[in-house]
Amino acid sequence: MKFDPFNVAPQADLEHIFTQFSRAYLERTGNLQALAVCRGCTLTEPTKSHYPSWAVDYKFNKNRTSLGISWGYENWKGYPHGMSAGGQRQSKPSFTDHLLGLDGFQIDTLVDISDVKETAPSPDWQSSATGRIAYWANAVTFYPTFISSLLASWRSAISFSRFYIKAKKMCEDASPDGVYGPTQQTSLNALWQTIRGPEIPIDHPETNASTKNLFEVVDRLLSPQSRREAPLGPIISLSLATVREPRLLSFFAQTGIPKRRRFLITKNGYFGLGPRETKVGDSIVILQGGRVPVVARRAASGHWRVVGESYIHGIMQGEAFDEDKCERLWFE
Repeated sequence: MKFDPFNVAPQADLEHIFTQFSRAYLERTGNLQALAVCRGCTLTEPTKSHYPSWAVDYKFNKNRTSLGISWGYENWKGYPHGMSAGGQRQSKPSFTDHLLGLDGFQIDTLVDISDVKETAPSPDWQSSATGRIAYWANAVTFYPTFISSLLASWRSAISFSRFYIKAKKMCEDASPDGVYGPTQQTSLNALWQTIRGPEIPIDHPETNASTKNLFEVVDRLLSPQSRREAPLGPIISLSLATVREPRLLSFFAQTGIPKRRRFLITKNGYFGLGPRETKVGDSIVILQGGRVPVVARRAASGHWRVVGESYIHGIMQGEAFDEDKCERLWFE
């Protein structure tokens, strides 16, 4: 798709340039996937407070922020026709000064969130064949890097375990009867599906039996009883199990969507994932034409601020969208 150029004053700063670009892109395409990399409600505020939450984040850091759900999880088996939480009609953005107007409605409010599922940085390996040989032949560089790799894996295991233990407790509190209302799955299967993302449902007849077994093994190792009985704690138990059963290593490859996100529970009992900046009290908003729901926050002005994209299990294909509920929402 070609774009006509838009005018930017030579003396304009980066925030102004990216705001103008974001506005031009949204006006000309109506593609709300731009919100996947928006500034949002980041922990580190920009230098100027007027920089909109909906504008592209020119400080986007892939090592701190995961790529948006609408970009990173397209055409997966669980959603063969793509995600369409906001229906099939294209969005029609409008602008007033620094405000972005979109049609949509608030569907729910967040009542509980987990810690962030962090991912430890990987060691900086040599890329060329010659470089790798020289690199690994040098014990001075080999051992520190090897230890660094082990520590990175250890930190990732600790982060996932804490994330999973908290998320499961949240699900049990939200669904005492063990049933996830929006899809009528068991709450455990709904939890597994949420952290598995847009893959084919964990309880689908076509799901590989070994895949479900992996989740069952990890769940058992991190259960309250196992945590009480494990003399060295659940993390070491999980690590030892990985040594005994190398296939468990594939488990972490199937749970990539929670990376740098928080598990969340809404007032109406939905399970989901939101960006690291998500807070209790934030809202889930469905925007017409949006592929995924958005976590949004009320500003002191009464307008909304974008926090970021979300995955809400059971509404990703428009199950909760109702065009009659849509009204003009203004984001600053």
